[in-house]
Amino acid sequence: MVDKPNDKPIDKPIGWCGSSYKDLTDEKTFSLNARKEAGHQLNQVQKGLDPDDWRPFDVVGPGTKEIRINLDDGWFRVMYVAKFEEALYVLHCFNRPIFYAA
Repeated sequence: MVDKPNDKPIDKPIGWCGSSYKDLTDEKTFSLNARKEAGHQLNQVQKGLDPDDWRPFDVVGPGTKEIRINLDDGWFRVMYVAKFEEALYVLHCFNRPIFYAA
């Protein structure tokens, strides 16, 4: 019997840099909905897909991208690099203040 190749892509592991994991899992920084959405978007990147809303952020370094998560309870950002074969590196996670026009 010949084994069929696995059709399911292998998820790239995540390397958490600095305080990125602590920041993402801190309920004071990321709401529950923001954490769920960030997890979903990072999982897409692990599978080799683009997040739903992102932009290049080469100012930080070549290949750096920013996931933008805009919810009713805040604007959240996840900075990452996925260009390396061995892992997806999450560099920074933060809650961006919302500014309202007067």
